[in-house]
Amino acid sequence: MGKMTLKELADRLDVSVSAISLAINGKPGLSDETRSRILAEVESVGYPLKERAEQFTKILLLFCKDSGSSRPGSTHGTDYIFMDLQQGVLDLASSENCVAAIQYWDVEKPLNLDSFRDYVGILLFNSPVLSLEKLDELLSCGIPLVLVDNVFPQRKVCSVSIDNEGGIISGLEWLFSQGCRRPAFVESQNGHMRRNEMERRETYRYWMREKGLTPMWMDLVRDKELQSFKKQMQELKQKPDALFFSSDYLAFSLLPLLSEFASQNGQSCKLIGFDNLVGRIPSAYTFSSVDINSVVRGREALLLLLRVVRDKDYPCCHIRVGTQLVVRENKGEFPI
Repeated sequence: MGKMTLKELADRLDVSVSAISLAINGKPGLSDETRSRILAEVESVGYPLKERAEQFTKILLLFCKDSGSSRPGSTHGTDYIFMDLQQGVLDLASSENCVAAIQYWDVEKPLNLDSFRDYVGILLFNSPVLSLEKLDELLSCGIPLVLVDNVFPQRKVCSVSIDNEGGIISGLEWLFSQGCRRPAFVESQNGHMRRNEMERRETYRYWMREKGLTPMWMDLVRDKELQSFKKQMQELKQKPDALFFSSDYLAFSLLPLLSEFASQNGQSCKLIGFDNLVGRIPSAYTFSSVDINSVVRGREALLLLLRVVRDKDYPCCHIRVGTQLVVRENKGEFPI
């Protein structure tokens, strides 16, 4: 049994190589049941797997979160996006001879740089909640870093992000092909400077003007989306014939109100979203949406980080991962 490799043990236990590394190195990111099962098997084969694990490139998946939130994105219903990003990284890790640990960073609390010393590279997720000062504090540890969604152009940091412009344009072109000439862009006010939302809004505005159309958007009040949407809809002199939501989650939060409008008049309004969470969040409605390919983005982020780790002179770069419009036969078409 002494010649058993990490990959062979992973196959035997039906887990990833990364999971075995987390277990034998005492790192977070596993359930108690999985950790106990792995450690019991390691002991039974009597092989010094820790020594083998040390040969792998150790990276850290660092997820930023707001104070008081147990997981990043949990207050916005976007956990699925983080899960897909994580899956993209971990699926590729073993074939790239690396292991990954996961930590959640409450950005309101002091940063313990000593906890990062075991890792040769860091992937930083949900970086929009960071201040520039916090980013500089993280950079001071001297460990190669890749941002997943670039929000700090002031610093020379490699990053991987969504092609927001391409996603918005593909959605608007589809609406245009469906005969829509008055699509309104709907977003929610947010305390953070989120680059994704800004890029989506500005692309919408530019595309509409390029087509000779009048931009029309609704900026909804955070945590009061239903009230502010209803108020702004009533104030519009001309009703939109389509609603392009900055995120699927925002669309889902307004579906009850959109259903109410269905009984008011017969004017058709198409609905389209961004993030392609349709089908993963329980709902009686489906609608077309822009898929942001989070699994692919996770893989690209890991590959970029490994290039930076293995080549100290690797140039600072920014990679945009393409989006894909998923057109669905619309239950998401409401009279308003």
